Amino acid sequence: MKTTLEKAPLYTCCTVENINCTSQIKTRLQDLGIIPTTTITPILKSICSDPIAYEVRGTMLAIRNDDAKKISISY
Repeated sequence: MKTTLEKAPLYTCCTVENINCTSQIKTRLQDLGIIPTTTITPILKSICSDPIAYEVRGTMLAIRNDDAKKISISY
């Protein structure tokens, strides 16, 4: 199923398909290891569901929903 990262169910392994952000944010995400074909798993939602903690390459990262909406995934 294809969707965007903020809609992924908790504990579901997803694969990054594309990043559709401004170049500054895209570069930052790539520096953190989020590139196409990377496996990413939503682990924990904050009280207001923004941000959401994701496991990426063995590290937990918090990503705001505004940025997660620009990351296309499949699972």
